[in-house]
Amino acid sequence: MKDLTNLEKDILFCAALGYSVKETADDLRISQYTVKDYRQFVTAKLGAKNMSNAVALAIHRGVLRSDEIASEAA
Repeated sequence: MKDLTNLEKDILFCAALGYSVKETADDLRISQYTVKDYRQFVTAKLGAKNMSNAVALAIHRGVLRSDEIASEAA
């Protein structure tokens, strides 16, 4: 697995929180096109089938922590 950039991790974290592309773009102050591109980069780097699978793989591999996701979502 290739290392994820900070922006890729941020986009992955937003996906873990259930944010839409628009919500992610607004939160990170980037364009929706950038979010879509980076979601593809993340799934490719993690070898995932889609963003849901990418989130699951990231948690399993320690890239994301489920406790951080839960505390942010609360």
